[in-house]
Amino acid sequence: MVIVDLLSQLTPPQVRIVADACSRATVQMTEDGGLLAERRLCPLEDVMHITGTRDMAKLDRDLSHLYGLGLLERPVNSLALLPSDVASLTPTVTALEMYARCNGYRGTLHDFYRVASVVESAQSA
Repeated sequence: MVIVDLLSQLTPPQVRIVADACSRATVQMTEDGGLLAERRLCPLEDVMHITGTRDMAKLDRDLSHLYGLGLLERPVNSLALLPSDVASLTPTVTALEMYARCNGYRGTLHDFYRVASVVESAQSA
């Protein structure tokens, strides 16, 4: 139900941003067995292409909404400290799960994102 609630709060351009962030994410396993996407900064020109809009105010609102919903990670530093021509498109675990489920995947997120545990990696080496 959480995923349905989140989806109901998204516009089509926001869905495209989350889908792009999740499909391009490099996902790693944390020490406690959870998942974490590597930080990704994306040129605003690319985000404009993803959303199909050139309206910077709308793009800023879309990104702020996604940060507020907890689907994209806010940059560690203040947004004001990022270069003005990039956006943080690092998906959260919630976004990664939503993306996998919306693609019809019912298994574990580790399998969907092809993330092996440290033990599995050592055994296959």
